[in-house]
Amino acid sequence: MPGTKATLYQHVVYRARQGKTKTLSNSITALDGPGCGKRQTIQWNNERLQIPAIPPSLQKYCSIIVIRYSLQFMVVVPGGSINLRMEVPVKIGSVPLQGLTPFNIPPHAEPTAPPLPNQVQSSAPPSTIAPPPTYAQVYNGATDIKDTDDGDYMMGDSAFAPQYAYYDWNQSAFSYS
Repeated sequence: MPGTKATLYQHVVYRARQGKTKTLSNSITALDGPGCGKRQTIQWNNERLQIPAIPPSLQKYCSIIVIRYSLQFMVVVPGGSINLRMEVPVKIGSVPLQGLTPFNIPPHAEPTAPPLPNQVQSSAPPSTIAPPPTYAQVYNGATDIKDTDDGDYMMGDSAFAPQYAYYDWNQSAFSYS
């Protein structure tokens, strides 16, 4: 088997009043994985799929645009025209889940230094330290919002790119080694 691949897809459904819909699907990001020989196995452990700034899945007050995401895992089959694929839905949010820790953080370790006199001992593990949020331009860049009936004398920049809350986990206290 020459290789494996994980791809995050965005599916956007636009709904009109007359019941018409238009669906667009885009590949957001992908990660190539290793292949393997006959009668061998491979594992994906703690692989990071870097997700750029994208709109969240659930648009609470918008019924005309529905955004869904899915993660597709593909195994490339040699010599065949059909690769094995598995697709699962994924929800993308704009705020990290509270209390959720990445999967490879070591369990709470006891300090190796003796306690200071009159120091209160705490048995609670340290709280999760999330990186500070930033606002990043949407992954596919700016769009020209100038209408066809706008004249040449329209003032200002007509390029618009929405910005979304983004948490850069590379800047956090977590390490993914």
